[in-house]
Amino acid sequence: MNATKTFVASLAVLCLSAGGVSAMTQKEFVDLCRDGDPAEITLALRNENLSPVKAASGVTPLMGAASARGAAASVEKLRLLIDAGAKVNVADGNGMTPLMYAAQFGDSPDVLRFLLSAGANREAKDRRGWTPLAFAAAKNGSVEMVNALVDAGANIDARARDGATPLLLALRGGANRGAVISLLDSGADREAKDLSGRVLGDYFKASRFKDDADIAARLQNSAGQKPLEPSRFVQLCRFGSAQRLRSALKAGSDPNAAVDGLTPLMWAARDNRDKDVLSALIDAGVDVNAQDPEGRTALMYAAKNPAAVQILMNAGARVDLFDTKGRSALEYAEEAGAKIDELGGLKAAVENHRARADYENKLGAQKAESDKKIAELTRQLEKERTVHQVTKDAARQAEEEAQAAAEQAAAEKAELTKQIEAAQAQIAALTRQLESEKAAHQAAKDAAVKNDEAAKAELAEASTALEAAKAAVAELNVRIEAEKAAAEKADEAAKAAAAESAKELAAAQAQIAALTRQLESEKAARQATKDDPLSPAEEAKKPLGGLLDLLRRAGGAPKE
Repeated sequence: MNATKTFVASLAVLCLSAGGVSAMTQKEFVDLCRDGDPAEITLALRNENLSPVKAASGVTPLMGAASARGAAASVEKLRLLIDAGAKVNVADGNGMTPLMYAAQFGDSPDVLRFLLSAGANREAKDRRGWTPLAFAAAKNGSVEMVNALVDAGANIDARARDGATPLLLALRGGANRGAVISLLDSGADREAKDLSGRVLGDYFKASRFKDDADIAARLQNSAGQKPLEPSRFVQLCRFGSAQRLRSALKAGSDPNAAVDGLTPLMWAARDNRDKDVLSALIDAGVDVNAQDPEGRTALMYAAKNPAAVQILMNAGARVDLFDTKGRSALEYAEEAGAKIDELGGLKAAVENHRARADYENKLGAQKAESDKKIAELTRQLEKERTVHQVTKDAARQAEEEAQAAAEQAAAEKAELTKQIEAAQAQIAALTRQLESEKAAHQAAKDAAVKNDEAAKAELAEASTALEAAKAAVAELNVRIEAEKAAAEKADEAAKAAAAESAKELAAAQAQIAALTRQLESEKAARQATKDDPLSPAEEAKKPLGGLLDLLRRAGGAPKE
């Protein structure tokens, strides 16, 4: 900034505000717009003789403000002049617009972006056919100015009247090495040539960068556009166009690389009003619910931007997330003064979430109670299963015992069946006899119709016989049951007798064994007493005496 010009402009404003005799000229006002501050311009605009539109030496106040550098560069100054009536696309005698002034002389990307947001034409051309990007690439020493225009969607291959592109002009102008590299990395056409037929290699060899190894390496590499560094990509997301963003994504730029803790989607939601930029990032698969170190989401950063809010919510942004201070996206919108009616979708989503949360809480309580009941029922079921198993084992044992009893009963049933069949045979015989008697009675009845009383007597007699037969059958059934019971008792008595006989037999066998041992002993003794032999009769009687005594006690030996 020219300190002398600033001092003169400020002094003129002070004189004007004090009612001095000398009035500020339009040229001095243009200089003030370039070098002064917003307060000075505000004061100067009170002078009816100064115009925010009128040019001085072909330069309008807005062009002067746009070309400011350093601390003098101010978006607020541009806003003051535009609000006062300055036109953003007015051109000077050479066809240069305020945006071109900013691109050639300024150093503030924010100034460029503000002019673009105010409607400045990024593809406007001067008399030579230069666009704002051409001025930034060929005349300006700030690569950020080039990047700001490229990111905003300026045509990277726009042709001047001589056919040169911004890349060719950057090589020819030699003002900005970074601009050459940035344009190459951004995908500028490497096959372009001007109207005289000169190509990129010709411009490079004739430029002051002909010995630059980085540029030479990029010219040899025909890969085209390269992925942007995260910081550059974030700037594109903040201020660039959707078309340029999609190209950067296609070239491999990382849509998730955070800068200063914020994802590209957060930066775009906060600063970019182009909803297609958000859509491009979402289409690239970014996490719409990612949170920065403070817990903030892209939806929170977009709180003042209804269009962005709706896009994010349509993409699945959650309204139930909170930052580290417990604030939601809706609270961010309210704190920022956003119109809640414009954010109706956000408010409705929050209310729906709250209602859903209440429902889920109630459902959770019901589930906890149900789980408790289920646990208790499960314990009871396990207990009943244990009891059931014990019962099942007992039932199986009882079933086995019943099976044995059934087999025994089957045998008894077979015997009874035989008896029943015999009884049935008797019943059949009696039935046939009865039928025969009925037939005889009927014949007698037919033969003695006139003697009805006699027939009735015979019929009564037959009925009596029938009843007697039935009684006989009943008596037979009783006898069968009695015989069955007697058979069972006899079987039990037989079993008891068999058991007693078995015991007696065992005792007899034991006595026989003892007697055998005694006999063997006596034989041995007799052998030992050969010197005192007994008579043959006594000798034969001696061993048999004990045997006879034993048999008498058992009830099987004959009496003497």
